[in-house]
Amino acid sequence: MDINFVINARTCTYLLGEADEENLEIAIARGNAFAKAGADCVFIPGAKDEATISHLVKNINAPINILLNAGLGSFDSLDKMGVRRLSAGCYPARFIYSKIIDMADKLYNGDVSELTSHNFSSEKANDYFTKKVDIK
Repeated sequence: MDINFVINARTCTYLLGEADEENLEIAIARGNAFAKAGADCVFIPGAKDEATISHLVKNINAPINILLNAGLGSFDSLDKMGVRRLSAGCYPARFIYSKIIDMADKLYNGDVSELTSHNFSSEKANDYFTKKVDIK
């Protein structure tokens, strides 16, 4: 079909669990099984600390994808550790929902200043995405 895509296999070993040795070994085993089955990348949401991420990178035979979180280092440090893909997950939606709730509270109280004093336009959006996205 000549369509570029990535198979990003996900294991949620850490998403709701503890970052312990057992979950680390499970994530590695699953990641390598995914890679062997043809996954291009292994997504391990919930892996948060440098030691865990470095161990996953060194022991999984595929590029690693992690979920952004406030405790992670800089993009450069993640790159140096070997992380090859970062996912924003639900954070953009949560950010927007918080802004909408704040705006709704202001609107409810008769304050329309933020709602009507922005510089967003379709032209600005189109210009931004034309510059930021390499569409082929």
